[in-house]
Amino acid sequence: MDRLRLAPEHELYDIENDPYETKNLAYVNDYKEQLARMTAALSEWLSTTADMSDEPEIQMARKFWPNQKQPVTDMPTFRINNDKELILIPNHEFDSLGYKLNDDRWKLYIKPLTIYTRHAQTT
Repeated sequence: MDRLRLAPEHELYDIENDPYETKNLAYVNDYKEQLARMTAALSEWLSTTADMSDEPEIQMARKFWPNQKQPVTDMPTFRINNDKELILIPNHEFDSLGYKLNDDRWKLYIKPLTIYTRHAQTT
């Protein structure tokens, strides 16, 4: 938490040469123009999107869940193709589907899954 409070206004890293982001280049003269370009690009992008990153999380939750009730995605339909891959089909265009195999972490469904008999799936 202290790291967030002490963070500088701007951060710019050379992630190829400094993958652990230990040297902030935002205030190095050689990078002033690049920082200015990137700051302008970010400002332009923020002005064209409905970005809410400055809002407290509780306010975002109230907008997303007006009745303070988290929406539940309808159970997707599924089929198994000839390659024994599980195909999940969301019921609504903008539904996100997550899945978990055995004790693995939850993952976002982005492509057909090859299912083996040892896997028990939860959607």
